[in-house]
Amino acid sequence: MATLAPPADTAPPPAAAEPAVDDQRNHRTFALHKPRGYLSVRLPHGKVCDELGRPSAYNLVPPGCSAVGRLDMDTSGLLIFTSDPRVHKCILSGDMEKVYVATVGGTGAIAQDALTSLQEPMAITRIRWKKRAEGAPAPEPAPQRFTKPGQARVLRSWRLGESSDMDERAEMVWRRSRREKGGISLQEEAHSEDGWLTEVEVRINQGKFHQVRQLVQRARLRMRHLERVGIGEINLDGIPNPGDVRQLGATEVASILTVAAVAAGAAATVTSRTPADADDALVCSSAGCGRCDNAVAAP
Repeated sequence: MATLAPPADTAPPPAAAEPAVDDQRNHRTFALHKPRGYLSVRLPHGKVCDELGRPSAYNLVPPGCSAVGRLDMDTSGLLIFTSDPRVHKCILSGDMEKVYVATVGGTGAIAQDALTSLQEPMAITRIRWKKRAEGAPAPEPAPQRFTKPGQARVLRSWRLGESSDMDERAEMVWRRSRREKGGISLQEEAHSEDGWLTEVEVRINQGKFHQVRQLVQRARLRMRHLERVGIGEINLDGIPNPGDVRQLGATEVASILTVAAVAAGAAATVTSRTPADADDALVCSSAGCGRCDNAVAAP
């Protein structure tokens, strides 16, 4: 059950009433610590789960708000819900930094070339899957578009079963790995070629089609767990447990709008952004994909 925390700050009412369309008091914005296994789409009214039994993150937040972008079903962490179209537009503009922590497996601490690969631009091919008549040709992939460069750094690296700091997070990653391998024991895992785990912080300004997962795959690393821990100045403070949710205060909302305003001023002298640069423009929704939501372009 979601735990609703109070706003982080409370701004005093303005001296003069603003027009309703611009009055932040008429909007609400929430930060959710999305658990793994939850979709980021709104289900039809009255439905708690989709036809595959997957619950929606909308069940964890107060009604009247929409998710800003999406997180894969297997990805946990920060997901913003808002009724303010300005907040929605600012976060999806491609100017707001997103911070992820990827837990990857391998034969030891990751090499420098792999870390460099995580920071370099890459071509992303997006496909929008639709139901088609039997015998109809497969959908054409969308044109490739290149991501912006990001930043990556190693937070820590350890070997399962041999580290004194094997905390609850490491246990969670190991349990998922054990399920994938059909019940392998901790001792067998620790002495296999995948006995090492490394936490890598990845910072990007976009969030395109499985971008972080594709970066990890390109670096020839094996993803064990992915969590988003920050969007701009908003992080998981106050919502430490999956399922926790809190309302953002006026200062936090203003920090989101300020980043977009600064970026817009800087962009005034260069070519304007094309719609294809929008964050989370499309998601995969193939029936066999275990990570994606159903269907559509982001609002």
